[in-house]
Amino acid sequence: LLKPISLQTSEFDSSDEEPIEDEQTPIQISWLPLSRVNCSQFLGLCALPGCKFKDIRRNIQKDTDGGTPDIANCCEIMEALAICLKNNRKTLIHCYGGIGRSCLVAACLLLYLSDTVSPQQAIDSLRDLRGSGAIQTIKQYNYLHDFRDKLAAHLSSRDSLSRSVSR
Repeated sequence: LLKPISLQTSEFDSSDEEPIEDEQTPIQISWLPLSRVNCSQFLGLCALPGCKFKDIRRNIQKDTDGGTPDIANCCEIMEALAICLKNNRKTLIHCYGGIGRSCLVAACLLLYLSDTVSPQQAIDSLRDLRGSGAIQTIKQYNYLHDFRDKLAAHLSSRDSLSRSVSR
């Protein structure tokens, strides 16, 4: 089982447009160790509406609370996260509350990076880290359980399309 680590940081300003305030409020980031999926990095998860971190690349997904990404968008996110982790980049996933969409993406990443982690193990790891509300909706739960099949179908159709275009 993955052991959660929780740290605070104050490398935060609220947006690109607002001036940096003298007193910045530390935010709570939970750090998920990725050693179980053969990665030496940690993945940060937090609740953070409309933020910007210094020196950290952001991938913004605009789903509604409790929602799920379409598989093509999720695949792009997985590929981008895998590149960030491979390049030893600080990697943070956030959504408004830090327990629904961000935990769903983190759980998908665990499944994407390892064939041995089950959907329930991914859910349990994130609930240990972020609380029992992680993976908030039945739609998110079902998405996670169907993730590998949907990903395989998407990658297969994408590869078929690229082969037919290159002929």
